[in-house]
Amino acid sequence: MRLPLFSSLVLLTACLHDRVEPEIHTTVVKDTEVRWSAPEGSEGLGTLYGSPVTAADRDGWVERIGSGGPMQHLKAAARPTGASRGAGPMLDADFLSAGEPMPSAPPVPAEMASADIGGPGGGIALQQPALRAGSTDDNVAFGEFLEFLDTWKDRPGVAGNHVKVPVADRTFLRVEDPAGNPVPGAHVTVMTAAEEVLWSGSTYGDGVTTFYPEQAGASGDLLVQAESGGVWTTVAWDGRGESVSLTLDAARPDPAVDLDVVFVIDTTGSMSDEIARIKSTLLSVTAQVRGLDRAVDLRYGAVLYRDLGDAYLTRHTPLTHDVKAFDALLQTIEASGGGDGPESLNQGLAVAVESMEWRDDAAKLMFLVADAPPHMDYEQDVPYADSAKRALARGIRVHTVAASGLDDFGSLVFRQTAQLTRGDFVFIEYGSAAASAADHGVTGPVANNNLDAILFRKIEREVNGWGVSTDRVASR
Repeated sequence: MRLPLFSSLVLLTACLHDRVEPEIHTTVVKDTEVRWSAPEGSEGLGTLYGSPVTAADRDGWVERIGSGGPMQHLKAAARPTGASRGAGPMLDADFLSAGEPMPSAPPVPAEMASADIGGPGGGIALQQPALRAGSTDDNVAFGEFLEFLDTWKDRPGVAGNHVKVPVADRTFLRVEDPAGNPVPGAHVTVMTAAEEVLWSGSTYGDGVTTFYPEQAGASGDLLVQAESGGVWTTVAWDGRGESVSLTLDAARPDPAVDLDVVFVIDTTGSMSDEIARIKSTLLSVTAQVRGLDRAVDLRYGAVLYRDLGDAYLTRHTPLTHDVKAFDALLQTIEASGGGDGPESLNQGLAVAVESMEWRDDAAKLMFLVADAPPHMDYEQDVPYADSAKRALARGIRVHTVAASGLDDFGSLVFRQTAQLTRGDFVFIEYGSAAASAADHGVTGPVANNNLDAILFRKIEREVNGWGVSTDRVASR
């Protein structure tokens, strides 16, 4: 019996990365002006494939609606809910729309009575065998990941669809205080020697972010600046080595951790079984997060997405402390539509990065759960790689979770997104552990466990590692 992926979804724990001690080529230079520039606001979300997209509030959700919405019944007729992927024709992208809310509820053990989480009248949910999953960190097994990119990109269905993102020149930018403690949430800017800004980003909880020179068009002598709390420092870097370290006399972070967690969920018909389990899972995870040794100020948010011609394109609920209200929204979630293979993952990811009000000084986690790749044929779309780069710049760690049936292109997209944002790639095991890893091209180390344990561990690590000195720098 196949268990839905979402039963474990909210148990996430962010990873901290194995520390790399590369050769450093820097000298401190005198600062005259802070060059940090915050990422630009939302972009590319107003029009899709020639159809205007508008936003409206509906029952606690922000629903994005396109002009093709009234024609959604045509798509529904052509492609029944739950149809297997590839079973129906794809309508013209003019068919956008709006649909149901997506809530998230706090997790509850599988054996708990449904009446306990849904009110009186619910039946008892029988305990089911735990869903098994694997988790891999492509920033730890970086050589294997580069080989995967080189070989996987030419597979049928992948070639010509994926976004080529050069990552081989990955450079860790590490910000520490004089005592060697990491400075989370520091603003880091890379400039030319003439102080032209090439890239800006924020450090994660371990005081590290990653910079890719080729992506930024960087070459020759550079300046790297770090700023936190109005204090800054700049070093000159010759562009060599795997890491740049900056020492910043910044204040220590508050012992309590602000944590923003956003779930991005494919709610098309093929995901119906996975979605059903998320309602109970989130309740149990919330309880576990509140039981952590370190104080946490937790907010949940969610983004649902479908496809053009479905009841809605995207729906999102703002990040909130009100777990009860979040749970109430969760109860309304339904899976429907989709069926042509790819879905509007690009739109869901863009909304999650750009439209959720992430706190600047918070640990920021996103969990993307889906069983299909993005459409890459929609004009005026926001490619997944652009959103991943923006997430990296904002210090948002994205863990991608592959549900059943994710194809080769989807595996590449999920692994690229997780690697760029220093997240993990998680995959549900529906056969042997080895066969499941091979299905996604994973050859590096894999941590196998119950999905609940894997996901919760990611949240726990993010919280416990926030601003704490560690000898790890990648993301497990």
